[in-house]
Amino acid sequence: VSQQWMLCSEWVCDLAHALRDGVLLCQLLNNLLPQSVNLRQINLRPQMSQFLCLKNIRTFLCACQEKFGMRKNELFEAFELFDVRDFAKQNVHSSFHYRPFPDEACEDDDLYDCVEEDENEGDDIYEDLMRTEEPETQQKVEVDKRRCFLMDDTDLCVCVCGRLLLYGRYCSQVEAATKHLDKITSTHEDVKMKLEECSMRANSGRFSLRDLLMVPMQRVLKYHLLLQELVKHTVDQQEKENLRTALDAMRDLAQCVNEVKRDNEIIRQITTFQLCIENMSLSLALYGRPKIDGEFKICSPEKKSKQDRYGFLFDKALLVCKKRSGESLELKELIELQHYQLRDEPSGEKDSKKWTHTFLLMDLYGQGGYDLYFKTRELKKKWLEQFEMALSNMCPENSTANGHDFQMHCFEDTTSCKACQMLLRGIFYQGYRCSRCRMAAHKECLGRVPACGRNSGEKTDKEPVRMYERYHGTAKVRYDFSARDRTELSLREGDTVKILSKKAHNGWWKGEVYGRVGLFPANYVEEEHSDYC
Repeated sequence: VSQQWMLCSEWVCDLAHALRDGVLLCQLLNNLLPQSVNLRQINLRPQMSQFLCLKNIRTFLCACQEKFGMRKNELFEAFELFDVRDFAKQNVHSSFHYRPFPDEACEDDDLYDCVEEDENEGDDIYEDLMRTEEPETQQKVEVDKRRCFLMDDTDLCVCVCGRLLLYGRYCSQVEAATKHLDKITSTHEDVKMKLEECSMRANSGRFSLRDLLMVPMQRVLKYHLLLQELVKHTVDQQEKENLRTALDAMRDLAQCVNEVKRDNEIIRQITTFQLCIENMSLSLALYGRPKIDGEFKICSPEKKSKQDRYGFLFDKALLVCKKRSGESLELKELIELQHYQLRDEPSGEKDSKKWTHTFLLMDLYGQGGYDLYFKTRELKKKWLEQFEMALSNMCPENSTANGHDFQMHCFEDTTSCKACQMLLRGIFYQGYRCSRCRMAAHKECLGRVPACGRNSGEKTDKEPVRMYERYHGTAKVRYDFSARDRTELSLREGDTVKILSKKAHNGWWKGEVYGRVGLFPANYVEEEHSDYC
């Protein structure tokens, strides 16, 4: 029995974690009392963003008070659910006489009935839509069906890039379309009756317009599965090879569709953030995709005391905000990550105390940095991992391979990777582009791209003025430093670097290590010997 009770306690924890984004709670209230929560006011996919989850939970708590007459002292605090604490203090409120679910069957039940009756029922939609008159000879149809996939690579590329990529936009908007359709049919009885009439005429009422809206999305994501079966049952090697080429293209297409859909959801998240930050004039999308958000304490070069702040980490920047009334925030600082490097600080003996878990953002140009403090060791670990990922996205390994200078880039047109020939995916910051030759590539393909076509003898804005190089001394590297382009020199703690010049830039020296020459921040090394004068 005790073991069963232990399992029950685990289930309570699982329940708390399932509820902590607020989505299920808001949907529960709508089941208890339809329209008690406007689902447009919540984010259905908060992806554990603290800001979005707390916004959903607060919407739930407000509805409990306004629609169900509950008092504030009868409810938990938003942070209690998100942090999964004090879960046992709530009483069971059985005095409100609200039944768990409404007596009336939900109007969407018919959709689920179709699934329960026959899991393969969806295939009938395709049969109804794609049914054609019986051809003269069955053999001719089989040949046509097979040959439709056996096009050459050029035609296939045109097909994928030119037409099928429209599915990405369609899939991104199909959810909004179904919601809009539901709204229209619920408020305009004549439209609802006309749609039902059309459904009866088209397929005897088996599938509504709402059902059919989902068909293109389901179909495009099945293309590669159909091609897999064709590859499996094809004997001729040439045809098999052509089918494999088509299969790769359809897999690429499916990934592109999913990434476009995901990016549109991310843009909606970013828009929510933007609307709550009072003095942010630039679009947050300029700083890449959001990585993590939450509370921390920060010490800056100007203010040595710890300041309570709320931060949003993006690929390119950290937004440091101060909380205002309600959900509004004031932007206090915008820290562009390209000028900083991470340094972890072990907690030591103070490991058990709150707000003692810290790491540093060190300025590359010797102008100080920021100390970030987190409530728990787990939170610090999450933030540190996301910082490392953001820095890796902005200045990836192999970004200077083969003479290139690859940087994150937003591609306006459909673009393929120069290394693997697959499409760059998404709707913003889809990949990397060389600032010199404009070659495009995925992050994972940067080390496999051809040599830069504009590397020899051409100066760039970042290229330093060449100086007379002679040996001036040595220095011991104190901290790791990762070069961001080919003009800079990567350093590892403990290395010995030869100092070639101290006149490169303010706070930067020129040096050599392991045969590589470049610029590095002077405050990252400790000079051992110098005959420089």
